Amino acid sequence: MRSYDPAGSAQRAWITSHAPGWSHVLLLSGGQASSAQELSRHGRRVFEISYVGEIEELDEPIYTYDGEYRSIFDETEYDAYWTDLPNDDTMPAPELLDQFLIIIGRITGRFLDQDWVSSEGLLCVIP
Repeated sequence: MRSYDPAGSAQRAWITSHAPGWSHVLLLSGGQASSAQELSRHGRRVFEISYVGEIEELDEPIYTYDGEYRSIFDETEYDAYWTDLPNDDTMPAPELLDQFLIIIGRITGRFLDQDWVSSEGLLCVIP
């Protein structure tokens, strides 16, 4: 894919393996509707990070387990993955994103690295 239309009606997603038991779905363009509820059915877990470039807003990661939305910051089982990181509401979006990716990398057992970026995946158009 050489380019995309962020305002286009078709949603484009790149799907690839992340770590054993985990897949990575990167939405590249199109609508912003979340499919986390559906993807997390039957005991699966989904982490979702949303960024709106026009207003430079980064939302807290959404954690969905078995179709139910939760916060990783409210789940006791994930405390150890983030309590040592700074908690600063004034942190710039790039630093905040880095922090969220560290937390998710600790939970899933894999960080986004060069091997992941260069791995083959499936490019899908979702009508």
